[in-house]
Amino acid sequence: SILLFILLVVTSLGCMWFFLGAKTSQNGLDKIPEDITNILHDGDLYMNNTVDELHYLLQENFDEVIDEFKAALSEIGNDFGNFTEDMKININLDEIIDKVNSFLSLIEKFSDTEEEMNNAIASLNNMTDSMKSLTTAGNTHFQCSGDSIP
Repeated sequence: SILLFILLVVTSLGCMWFFLGAKTSQNGLDKIPEDITNILHDGDLYMNNTVDELHYLLQENFDEVIDEFKAALSEIGNDFGNFTEDMKININLDEIIDKVNSFLSLIEKFSDTEEEMNNAIASLNNMTDSMKSLTTAGNTHFQCSGDSIP
Protein backbone atom coordinates (compact mmCIF):
# COMPACT_ATOMS: atom_id res chain seq x y z
CA SER A 1 0.00 0.00 0.00
CA ILE A 2 2.74 2.48 0.74
CA LEU A 3 4.50 1.15 -2.24
CA LEU A 4 1.39 1.57 -4.33
CA PHE A 5 0.98 5.12 -3.07
CA ILE A 6 4.60 5.97 -3.95
CA LEU A 7 4.07 4.45 -7.40
CA LEU A 8 0.90 6.50 -7.86
CA VAL A 9 2.74 9.73 -6.89
CA VAL A 10 5.65 8.94 -9.19
CA THR A 11 3.27 8.08 -12.05
CA SER A 12 1.28 11.28 -11.45
CA LEU A 13 4.48 13.30 -11.48
CA GLY A 14 5.59 11.57 -14.74
CA CYS A 15 2.24 12.35 -16.41
CA MET A 16 2.38 15.92 -15.25
CA TRP A 17 5.92 16.17 -16.61
CA PHE A 18 4.83 14.67 -19.91
CA PHE A 19 1.91 17.10 -20.32
CA LEU A 20 4.03 20.12 -19.36
CA GLY A 21 6.71 19.02 -21.85
CA ALA A 22 4.06 18.59 -24.55
CA LYS A 23 2.69 22.06 -23.82
CA THR A 24 6.18 23.61 -23.98
CA SER A 25 6.90 21.69 -27.17
CA GLN A 26 3.68 22.97 -28.70
CA ASN A 27 4.71 26.59 -27.89
CA GLY A 28 8.09 25.91 -29.51
CA LEU A 29 6.44 24.32 -32.57
CA ASP A 30 4.09 27.29 -32.89
CA LYS A 31 7.10 29.63 -32.79
CA ILE A 32 9.07 27.71 -35.49
CA PRO A 33 7.43 29.43 -38.50
CA GLU A 34 8.24 32.82 -36.98
CA ASP A 35 11.86 31.74 -36.39
CA ILE A 36 12.13 30.29 -39.91
CA THR A 37 10.84 33.58 -41.33
CA ASN A 38 13.51 35.45 -39.33
CA ILE A 39 16.20 32.98 -40.43
CA LEU A 40 15.18 33.31 -44.09
CA HIS A 41 15.09 37.09 -43.80
CA ASP A 42 18.59 37.09 -42.24
CA GLY A 43 19.82 34.77 -45.00
CA ASP A 44 18.33 37.07 -47.64
CA LEU A 45 20.02 40.10 -46.04
CA TYR A 46 23.32 38.20 -45.93
CA MET A 47 23.08 37.22 -49.60
CA ASN A 48 22.11 40.76 -50.66
CA ASN A 49 25.00 42.26 -48.68
CA THR A 50 27.38 39.67 -50.09
CA VAL A 51 26.26 40.35 -53.66
CA ASP A 52 26.58 44.10 -53.10
CA GLU A 53 30.07 43.70 -51.64
CA LEU A 54 31.13 41.42 -54.50
CA HIS A 55 29.78 43.91 -57.01
CA TYR A 56 31.69 46.72 -55.29
CA LEU A 57 34.85 44.61 -55.15
CA LEU A 58 34.69 43.36 -58.73
CA GLN A 59 33.54 46.60 -60.32
CA GLU A 60 34.56 49.66 -58.34
CA ASN A 61 37.65 48.35 -56.54
CA PHE A 62 39.12 46.97 -59.78
CA ASP A 63 38.38 50.27 -61.50
CA GLU A 64 40.15 52.07 -58.66
CA VAL A 65 43.11 49.68 -58.94
CA ILE A 66 43.30 50.22 -62.71
CA ASP A 67 43.20 54.00 -62.19
CA GLU A 68 45.98 53.71 -59.60
CA PHE A 69 48.08 51.59 -61.98
CA LYS A 70 47.57 54.10 -64.78
CA ALA A 71 48.55 56.97 -62.50
CA ALA A 72 51.62 55.06 -61.26
CA LEU A 73 52.71 54.22 -64.81
CA SER A 74 52.22 57.81 -65.89
CA GLU A 75 54.26 59.03 -62.92
CA ILE A 76 56.99 56.48 -63.69
CA GLY A 77 57.05 57.67 -67.31
CA ASN A 78 57.40 61.29 -66.24
CA ASP A 79 60.07 60.43 -63.66
CA PHE A 80 62.01 58.40 -66.23
CA GLY A 81 61.75 61.26 -68.74
CA ASN A 82 63.12 63.66 -66.14
CA PHE A 83 65.83 61.16 -65.24
CA THR A 84 66.95 60.81 -68.87
CA GLU A 85 66.98 64.59 -69.32
CA ASP A 86 69.09 64.93 -66.18
CA MET A 87 71.42 62.20 -67.41
CA LYS A 88 71.80 63.97 -70.76
CA ILE A 89 72.68 67.17 -68.94
CA ASN A 90 75.08 65.38 -66.59
CA ILE A 91 76.71 63.42 -69.39
CA ASN A 92 76.79 66.56 -71.55
CA LEU A 93 76.33 64.58 -74.73
CA ASP A 94 76.55 67.63 -76.99
CA GLU A 95 80.01 68.47 -75.66
CA ILE A 96 81.15 64.89 -76.22
CA ILE A 97 79.81 64.97 -79.78
CA ASP A 98 81.63 68.27 -80.39
CA LYS A 99 84.89 66.76 -79.10
CA VAL A 100 84.43 63.67 -81.28
CA ASN A 101 83.77 65.86 -84.32
CA SER A 102 86.86 67.91 -83.50
CA PHE A 103 88.92 64.73 -83.17
CA LEU A 104 87.60 63.44 -86.52
CA SER A 105 88.51 66.76 -88.12
CA LEU A 106 91.99 66.49 -86.63
CA ILE A 107 92.36 62.96 -88.04
CA GLU A 108 91.31 64.18 -91.48
CA LYS A 109 93.83 67.05 -91.28
CA PHE A 110 96.52 64.60 -90.18
CA SER A 111 95.69 62.36 -93.16
CA ASP A 112 95.96 65.35 -95.48
CA THR A 113 99.20 66.45 -93.79
CA GLU A 114 100.61 62.93 -93.97
CA GLU A 115 99.81 62.76 -97.68
CA GLU A 116 101.44 66.16 -98.22
CA MET A 117 104.49 65.04 -96.18
CA ASN A 118 104.79 61.89 -98.29
CA ASN A 119 104.59 64.05 -101.42
CA ALA A 120 107.23 66.41 -100.00
CA ILE A 121 109.52 63.48 -99.12
CA ALA A 122 109.07 62.06 -102.60
CA SER A 123 109.89 65.47 -104.05
CA LEU A 124 113.01 65.72 -101.86
CA ASN A 125 114.07 62.24 -102.96
CA ASN A 126 113.58 63.28 -106.57
CA MET A 127 115.57 66.44 -105.95
CA THR A 128 118.34 64.42 -104.27
CA ASP A 129 118.41 61.99 -107.18
CA SER A 130 118.48 64.91 -109.60
CA MET A 131 121.34 66.52 -107.65
CA LYS A 132 123.26 63.25 -107.68
CA SER A 133 122.75 62.86 -111.40
CA LEU A 134 123.81 66.51 -111.97
CA THR A 135 126.88 66.00 -109.82
CA THR A 136 127.76 62.83 -111.68
CA ALA A 137 127.17 64.57 -115.00
CA GLY A 138 129.26 67.55 -113.87
CA ASN A 139 132.12 65.31 -112.74
CA THR A 140 132.03 63.49 -116.02
CA HIS A 141 132.01 66.77 -117.96
CA PHE A 142 134.92 68.20 -115.96
CA GLN A 143 136.94 65.02 -116.25
CA CYS A 144 136.52 65.08 -119.97
CA SER A 145 137.55 68.71 -120.27
CA GLY A 146 140.32 68.49 -117.77
CA ASP A 147 138.97 71.20 -115.50
CA SER A 148 138.76 70.51 -111.85
CA ILE A 149 135.83 71.02 -109.67
CA PRO A 150 136.47 73.65 -107.12
